[in-house]
Amino acid sequence: MVAVVGATSARAQVGVVAGPIVNPANEHEYFLLSPGGWHESEAVAIALGGHLVTIDDAAEQAWVFDTFGAWGGIRRSLWIGLNDSAREGEFVWADGSLTGYSNWLPGQPDNSPVTNGEDYVHLLNTGNEYGHPGGFWNDLASPNSVFTTFDPVCGVVELPHPVRPTLQWVGNPPVLCWRARPGARCRVEYRARLDAGGWSECTGMTMDASGRACVEVTGVVGQGEGFFRLVVE
Repeated sequence: MVAVVGATSARAQVGVVAGPIVNPANEHEYFLLSPGGWHESEAVAIALGGHLVTIDDAAEQAWVFDTFGAWGGIRRSLWIGLNDSAREGEFVWADGSLTGYSNWLPGQPDNSPVTNGEDYVHLLNTGNEYGHPGGFWNDLASPNSVFTTFDPVCGVVELPHPVRPTLQWVGNPPVLCWRARPGARCRVEYRARLDAGGWSECTGMTMDASGRACVEVTGVVGQGEGFFRLVVE
């Protein structure tokens, strides 16, 4: 999937290079963006329905860098949502999350005076001229016009809910579950045969704390073979 999303900038537009790609550990969807500044990348992330990625733990850190750090054979630095643009030294995530995990390169953040300050965090690319290991966090100015050894710097977008929700069998007795964006109107429908009759809505939807919605279909399945579909309004 390659698309250009309208980010307001006098520079080149930031677009989607890859995604959505699902992280099986948390079922979130991620997009890799083309090179651009932090603000332009965050604008695209918001347009897609999310924010630049929030790194919650070492497993997500490893997955993000392993997945996107050399996408298409290009060694990339990766913008994440962490920044201290509002108040120097107080780093916050773009989506408002609170997490105690960090993976700073030793000596960072340093708010380098060479660039008159650095407010935005990226995962270092492998093969940079300083020999810094790839994946460690470093603060950087945006746009990056001084430390070009870190180019290209590309945003990674995280969406906590799928763009295109899909049905999934869960549990025993089975229920049909799915995830969707907040506010999306969805329903599960059933029909015994595809060549006759209409679709009937399955009732009794519940939603768990993680945002997963489910419907109990044991009674419907017990009527014999049939077909289910998820309708997103």
